[in-house]
Amino acid sequence: MTTEQKYLLQLMRSAVRGQRWKTLPEGYTPNWTELMEEACAQTVELLVFDVISDLKDRIPEEFYQKTFEIARRRTASNMRIEFGQAQLVDVLERMDCPYVILKGETAAASYPIPELRLLGDVDFLVPRERTESITEEMKKLGYQHSWEPGDYHQVLEKKGACLEMHMEIAGMPEGETRGTVQTYLATIYEKSILMDRGYGPFRAPCPEHQAMVLLLHMQHHVVTWGIGLRQIMDWACFVNRTAEEPFWQESLLPLLKKIGLFHFTAVVTKMTALHLGSVCPDWAAYAEKGLCCRLMEDILSGGNFGRKDKERKRAGSMLPDWEQKGEKPGKLKLLYGTLKNSVLHQKPELEKKPVQLFLKMTGKVGRYGVLYCQGKRPNLWKAAEHADTRRSIYEQLRMFETE
Repeated sequence: MTTEQKYLLQLMRSAVRGQRWKTLPEGYTPNWTELMEEACAQTVELLVFDVISDLKDRIPEEFYQKTFEIARRRTASNMRIEFGQAQLVDVLERMDCPYVILKGETAAASYPIPELRLLGDVDFLVPRERTESITEEMKKLGYQHSWEPGDYHQVLEKKGACLEMHMEIAGMPEGETRGTVQTYLATIYEKSILMDRGYGPFRAPCPEHQAMVLLLHMQHHVVTWGIGLRQIMDWACFVNRTAEEPFWQESLLPLLKKIGLFHFTAVVTKMTALHLGSVCPDWAAYAEKGLCCRLMEDILSGGNFGRKDKERKRAGSMLPDWEQKGEKPGKLKLLYGTLKNSVLHQKPELEKKPVQLFLKMTGKVGRYGVLYCQGKRPNLWKAAEHADTRRSIYEQLRMFETE
């Protein structure tokens, strides 16, 4: 970790407890500009400003004012997103449509000061059969699809707000594991709880379901684009708030062992305890400290959804499927699989036309070679080496290896 990343983690330890610094720790001499750049890359700038907000006379004036301006803009952005969510909830309630708000404001409710959790999209879950009618109602309010609707989610957007409508939880596993998780989440609407953050009530998953939503989201993104400290703070604050609730032992932990995400959950939980000062329950205490530190370093290196590392997404596509059993493929096989998946993403009909698929893949390789020589494409072999480094960490998480 860099010096600024270590300082940022110190600030987040205070944010997890809702504390402000009254004085600078002894020897605390960060590069303030780099510190704030790191906070922005990790999407925790509002939390940083709150922790240092009483130190105006003890830190550089220029930095304080710049941080204040960033916080002011982020607060305005949060208000626009909150307004968009209020519009959405009003429509869903009028339609008598079952729904829950995922992450976002639901995650913020676990923070000591919920307003400091920076918002992004309004992620919400609704029954698949209701998506068309919801879309029509939201279009009347000026929302439009920002890209072609996908199999499990659609994005509706207008200036100031982005609504991500899910037909299933992001990061759902495949195979038998998928069915097990679906059964666990089958009552997500019936068991939802009412939250009110001051601008209007909304339905949120109950804590045991929210835990699974957060875990699937982290697991899915940490091995691809990457997640920033915002998502890790979500987990730290959630565990702090719910660690003593019975659902952990009664339903969630047995499920995680059954589907093979218990070890991942233990590592992430102990990691937040070590670096952010959150609670470390007995069931997570066994996790290896070194692995927790390596995973935190990996998370910090990528930033929120990989914004710090342009190669991360490409390297992520070269990582194996962690649900796949047996021996993991080598580097050449991963490169081949990446190329094939890239072609099939554009031309799915070629799946049943092997000759045409081969020709399309060959043409793509040729085009890449030309663009690489022109300096317009990255070195895929280096990306594969990057993927190997990350893979060595992720293999130790034993994801989807049942207990």
